[in-house]
Amino acid sequence: MSSTDGGGTTAPSGSAAKSGSWGFVGNAAILGVLGTVFASVFQYISAYHDSVANLAKVDLDKGVSTLADTVTALSTPLTLQERLIWDYYLANKDNTDADDTATFHTSAHSIYDDYQKSFITLSADTRFLARKMEIYLDLPGDLNHAAANNSAANFTPINNSNLRTSDFDCDDGKYMPAFGTNSAKLHLKFKTTENDSQKPATKDGSGEVLIVNWMSAKDNLVTLEYCFEITHYNMGEILKWASNSADDKREPTKTAVDIQKMKSRAKSQGLRFNDFMSVATFKIEQFRVGYQPNGFFCSLPVISNTRKCMPDELGGMSNAAVR
Repeated sequence: MSSTDGGGTTAPSGSAAKSGSWGFVGNAAILGVLGTVFASVFQYISAYHDSVANLAKVDLDKGVSTLADTVTALSTPLTLQERLIWDYYLANKDNTDADDTATFHTSAHSIYDDYQKSFITLSADTRFLARKMEIYLDLPGDLNHAAANNSAANFTPINNSNLRTSDFDCDDGKYMPAFGTNSAKLHLKFKTTENDSQKPATKDGSGEVLIVNWMSAKDNLVTLEYCFEITHYNMGEILKWASNSADDKREPTKTAVDIQKMKSRAKSQGLRFNDFMSVATFKIEQFRVGYQPNGFFCSLPVISNTRKCMPDELGGMSNAAVR
């Protein structure tokens, strides 16, 4: 040990100096390792969020594009069908239905050809559009869907043929879309004979059952188009009236269509379309919920419970929300 000449202050020994130097270097090394770890973590978090954002954008773009294509396909035939019904109703109300030169008849005649073409096009395109709805809206928008749990396509598909052979009634209000907790799915029993009682199917497994899921954009689209076709096939006299022009020189025919029922069907078609749009946009909104952060960052204590790492609580849709 050495001392200064006058003050008696003890200078540090060589081993103590080395120890202090090593402590500084060791702490610096530890801090360097921690810095590298934290940098790696934040790089991972950044890469994860970029990846999730890209996936969300792809799903959103496909969902919005599919919805836009479907609305385009629906809007013309639905609008023209409603207009034909109302032209016929107003012509009868004004007692001008027998006048081929009257305003409402010429209006109906001017859109007749376009309506027939749009009807054929929609009928041909619905199956393809329904499948796109399922792939790009229903599945990505279902937070409970897990592809690994689907081992086989063992369900009864919803289509016009199956709706026709079940007890689905477009004129009955109980077959309109509903979104309550206990009414989001409609169970239909297939008719076995022409005189089938057509009672709604139960869940006891008796008979083959067709399930209409009102929280599915695809199911809403298929039932909407099915009822559109049912209305079309009951418009016989209206279509005959609209197809005649003043140049045809035909004897006017007094039709016997139940115009009040046709007006009711046109109104129901509008409500079904609104319900379809509500479900489709709800599915797209679910994309945002499904792509909430869920990586390493959100698995850390405390942080994992923050709102940023938790999906918004979205309850079931109600009729008030839809209508």
